[in-house]
Amino acid sequence: MARRTLLVAGVLCVLAMALVALGQVAEQHSWEQLASPAMFTSLVSSPSGEWIKIEVTPSQSIKWGHSYTVNGSGSYDTVRFECSVTVTYQNVENVMIDYATIKAYGTGTGETVYITLIDDQAVSSSGETYHNWLSQQIDAHLNALGYNPFSTSDMEVKYYVGVRVVATGSISGEQIVAVIDYTWFKTLVYAYISGSNPGGGSYPGFTSWPLVARDVSFLGLLALVPITVLWAWRALRGARRGARA
Repeated sequence: MARRTLLVAGVLCVLAMALVALGQVAEQHSWEQLASPAMFTSLVSSPSGEWIKIEVTPSQSIKWGHSYTVNGSGSYDTVRFECSVTVTYQNVENVMIDYATIKAYGTGTGETVYITLIDDQAVSSSGETYHNWLSQQIDAHLNALGYNPFSTSDMEVKYYVGVRVVATGSISGEQIVAVIDYTWFKTLVYAYISGSNPGGGSYPGFTSWPLVARDVSFLGLLALVPITVLWAWRALRGARRGARA
């Protein structure tokens, strides 16, 4: 009886670890990187030989889910915004990234949302790169832009990046500002998949293996809990009966 109990416990432990590992692998592969544009650059200098150069790379990723197509394909529920800013300079001090912001513009609503990723960040040395990201549920993102997030019609959003870096000239003592005005870098068209629910729900006609694996992991672990409890209860009851005998 003891050997059988240990065998069953071992099988349940291995199954639980396999399901957890499956979920972790699925999570790692559930983000799809969208192609990034070329780097945006701004260079500002003074007659005194003071200068700042900024190099900005915005990017986006979308996460497999049950709710939206993006640009006519896939099934996604989350969008992630990222921005990297590299600052090089000479003969300036007190260098700071005032802001690095992504502007989302809903072409069908005229509404604008600003997503600030870097704010009041002191630059420690020339050549340093600063990076940050923010994820949003697609339905919340579209709602903030004035769209009905459950519309099966196309919902177009244009994305722009804007960055401002300020410093003080070490020679002149004057403020030097390098700016990338809000510049378009990507357009995404979202459409709600009829019959789905944001964050869950029924499968659309097209699914990805990370999405299926993630759900199998979750449902498997959910089913494993009562099975483990039932097995433990029966094993304990059997042990008590054996002790009384």
